[in-house]
Amino acid sequence: MCFKSRDEIFLVDHPPKYQRQACSDIYRKHDCREFAPYEPGYAPKEFQEFLKQKWLQEREDRRDDAQRKWQQRQSYQMIAAIVAVGVLTWALNNFF
Repeated sequence: MCFKSRDEIFLVDHPPKYQRQACSDIYRKHDCREFAPYEPGYAPKEFQEFLKQKWLQEREDRRDDAQRKWQQRQSYQMIAAIVAVGVLTWALNNFF
């Protein structure tokens, strides 16, 4: 593939049909969840490490949130069980 300029992209030795397809593929908006705009001041390797650390931190935050929600559900279930045992104990003592 040969790039003359950003506005004049063409494929060498290919029919115009493929040239148009290449242009539309290149200029089409791509939905890429891995895309991260480059931040000046980082070398490519440092930037890759930065992205990795950012991803690891986000994953750890999601895990911590899931753990916190699970603990909260467990505490609600424990409270419900204690209340149920208390109600049953009271009912058994008062009615039997």
